[in-house]
Amino acid sequence: MPNGMRCNNLEIVGIPGSPGASRCRVYKERYPGLSIMLIDLITQKVTGLGACAHGSVVDDLVIMPHIGKGCSLRVEP
Repeated sequence: MPNGMRCNNLEIVGIPGSPGASRCRVYKERYPGLSIMLIDLITQKVTGLGACAHGSVVDDLVIMPHIGKGCSLRVEP
């Protein structure tokens, strides 16, 4: 995801960067490829389209190395 954008389903519930600071509004309904709108953090307008990576190889190869464990990720011992 480009800098300055966020998923429209991301809900901020705490101080960004702290554990549990955000959650997915569609957590129970999400699936790989679920369409998401990318919102510009400054203008608050839809500036792109994306897809949920839940349960996909993207979780392990792209998301995990860059931002760590997310709502759709499981860390195996």
